[in-house]
Amino acid sequence: MIPKLWLLAKRDLAFGFGVNRYKMLAVILIFVFVAWIQHYNFTQGTVQANLYDFYFEALKGIGFETEIPVIWLFVQLYIAYLVGHYPQDDLLGSGPYLLTRSGSRNLWWISKLIWVTVTVTAFYLLAFLTILIVAAITHPLSLSWSEYAGMEMLPLLTDTVHPLVFVIQTFGLWLSSSLALSFLQTTLSLVLKPIFSYLATAALILASLFYPSALLPGSHSMWLRHTLFEAERGISLELSFFYNAAAIVVCAVLGCLMFQKVDVLSKEDTE
Repeated sequence: MIPKLWLLAKRDLAFGFGVNRYKMLAVILIFVFVAWIQHYNFTQGTVQANLYDFYFEALKGIGFETEIPVIWLFVQLYIAYLVGHYPQDDLLGSGPYLLTRSGSRNLWWISKLIWVTVTVTAFYLLAFLTILIVAAITHPLSLSWSEYAGMEMLPLLTDTVHPLVFVIQTFGLWLSSSLALSFLQTTLSLVLKPIFSYLATAALILASLFYPSALLPGSHSMWLRHTLFEAERGISLELSFFYNAAAIVVCAVLGCLMFQKVDVLSKEDTE
């Protein structure tokens, strides 16, 4: 079982990243632009900023007010675009052959979830590393909060947090939230065309902007909606990680059960 899964996963990673290679290159270019805009904004002030301010300003999301966080919205929709077509395209293309050779629908499904996980993780690694490189070139690196943070961010906090811990928590929140949405989108693609599973995911993302509820997955990647910034109405960090983990497991299991009933040949004929 493990050797077959390994072969399927290697194939998916090779083919999937081949499909997305230019989209991943675009991630680097876009976050160079985002980081450079942050650098420009910091230079307009009179206080010193550092790496942690880049991450906070770029990835803080919104609180409970109604506004459009452009970077947050772009990230969520772009990841949905990355996940997009590949799983169903592969099912309709090589699916019957692979299912016959592997002898297991579960292995095919697990392999696709591995691909989704690696793709989303690669996106965030590229984004965070790009911001790190631009920040290191333009601002001093430090293990402490900057003057800028002392004026703009720290007064908002309801508790103390080390800046490095803050960055790690930010990475974990965004990654786990995006994985939950991506697993849901991939599960929906078993019964819907990719465009409709994308639109359903986009609708959930947009709903999270206007309805700041912990029931909506997008809320869990917005720092300003957490108790670290909003003591009374905020979501706890523990709840967000639990919510995301539960959503990932439920979608993985549900997708596995649904895929057992998918008629691949009929699906191929209808596309």
